[in-house]
Amino acid sequence: MPHSSGGGSSSGGSHGGSGGSFVPRVSNTYLQGYHRFVVYDKNRPRYFYSNREAIKRSDTRLTVWDILFWMIYPLLFLLSVIPGLSVPEKMPLNYPQTEIVIQDNTDQLTGMEEGKLREIFQQFQAKTGITPTLITFPNSQWRESTPSFEKFAFNTYVSSFQDESHWLLCYSSDPGAADGDWYWEGMQGNDTDPILTERITNSFTKNVQRCLKDREHYTVGESFIQGFRDIEPMLMKRSISSEQIWVGILMVVIAVVGPVITWRKKRKLAGLEGALRCPSDTFPATENTCSACGGVYVRGIHTVCPYCGTPIPQENEDREPEA
Repeated sequence: MPHSSGGGSSSGGSHGGSGGSFVPRVSNTYLQGYHRFVVYDKNRPRYFYSNREAIKRSDTRLTVWDILFWMIYPLLFLLSVIPGLSVPEKMPLNYPQTEIVIQDNTDQLTGMEEGKLREIFQQFQAKTGITPTLITFPNSQWRESTPSFEKFAFNTYVSSFQDESHWLLCYSSDPGAADGDWYWEGMQGNDTDPILTERITNSFTKNVQRCLKDREHYTVGESFIQGFRDIEPMLMKRSISSEQIWVGILMVVIAVVGPVITWRKKRKLAGLEGALRCPSDTFPATENTCSACGGVYVRGIHTVCPYCGTPIPQENEDREPEA
């Protein structure tokens, strides 16, 4: 179905048609599903809880895999954008209605302007394969029966053409009024989208609206002539939409910020690699004291003192610690 390429009116302006978690979570208090770990510092155990089964060296340092993970996003963006950067192909003129039509029902165009428009339309068709059409209407023709001029332009397109290869331009005003209450709308067929990109139609809409508002320097005909002149250098060229540009910027930000955030999270885990799981995640840890160095350790997970390396007698592990 056709859709609006943009338009405007005399009373207003124009209108235009985080990543996966590689970093263990840690807590100083027990949370459901978390495991208790212990590290030793200054002859005393220090406890923490984590959602992981073990804290590995790679959990505390930024790795190549972390960076590659965040690079996936801009890579996927490039893979999606590159096909869209190909040069658009001219549409074949194999649809039924390829005649250039300029139908001035309200005498908005001079004979010279109509001749110039027809010449520009022919050049546009020869370059793109799209057939442009301009029709002017009195405001009374659509106001009482149609909710908006955009809807009226849509109805005009579908009742006039049996294809999706036209660019219909509609202009409406009060007959005899030089610069009174006027409206205009562009309606493009779906097959024209690869050529009449958002960038091109937005530029056309902006320029035509600017000229139509400046009646001291532009007539209606001159406004549309100027609109086509302005977009002519842009036609059939490689292009990228503003949305793609912003998405690209977002992807670059993700590729930079993602590893930084991951690195900051991992830096907070420094010193926790190699932490040992406690025998229980919820019951209080039982501690013993090394007879050689006086260091306090968790009972049941060591065969030698974690501080001095002195072997721990098995009977020390079996009996309850002294109060």
